[in-house]
Amino acid sequence: MLFMFIFTLVATIGGTLLGALVAHFSQGHKEWLNFIQNFSTGSIIAFLFIDLLRDSIDYMLEDMSTLGGIAILLGIVLAVGVLFFALHELIHRLTHHHVHDYHDDEVCDDHIHVNEIFGEEEENSRSLLVTSFIFLAAIFVHNIPEGLVLGISFVDESWTVGLIFSCIMLLHNFVIGISMYTSFKNTHKSTGFSVGMCAVAACPAYILAIVGYFVGSIEVSSTFLGCVYAFAFGSLLYVLLIELLPQIFKKYKSTLSVLYATLGFCVFGFLLFL
Repeated sequence: MLFMFIFTLVATIGGTLLGALVAHFSQGHKEWLNFIQNFSTGSIIAFLFIDLLRDSIDYMLEDMSTLGGIAILLGIVLAVGVLFFALHELIHRLTHHHVHDYHDDEVCDDHIHVNEIFGEEEENSRSLLVTSFIFLAAIFVHNIPEGLVLGISFVDESWTVGLIFSCIMLLHNFVIGISMYTSFKNTHKSTGFSVGMCAVAACPAYILAIVGYFVGSIEVSSTFLGCVYAFAFGSLLYVLLIELLPQIFKKYKSTLSVLYATLGFCVFGFLLFL
């Protein structure tokens, strides 16, 4: 159990803070960041469909028919997708006014008032800070399913899958740490504040990893465990489809992005098969 606490801590908070540290001491390299992020995306795809989906189906089918198990699995995945879509929409609506004021050509009374008091440069800094907190909220939600899956992956006594997924999360959170630290530093916040925000964003992943481990470890029915695995699969699938895969085709223009993701899928897929 102690090793589970250590490995999940390193993979979540440790990986994010390591990314922040690298971002602080170097300007970074776009293609290198492209490789790390898309390689980790490919590895997450491998973990999802080679291990997590298989486990959720196996548990579901132990106590019920094939048709019933698959129906419940699909229902949970759909419900999780709706839930996380609603959470993202809520974050968007709560912050839409500020983002609209910053990007829209229409002048808002609040915009003029702030501009008169603080000046344009400080106003832009404040708008960037709002954007950074939106990013923080999105990563906060994003880390919930990933943490849950990480904890569940350690339920197996051999811990092989847990160690493999810890490596995946370490790479993934390393990239998040670089992006988040850079985002807050661009608002002229202190190094300590920016690093602190990175740690805050990573906390849900670590907490949910512990929860996932204990939920998966208790003696319960196979159907219940199947539902837990299905929830983990659906939530991480949502993150993959809505956040990770679009970055391969939109954020990075390199033709090597798909190759990096494919390489990540092949490497970690091979490890999971072993």
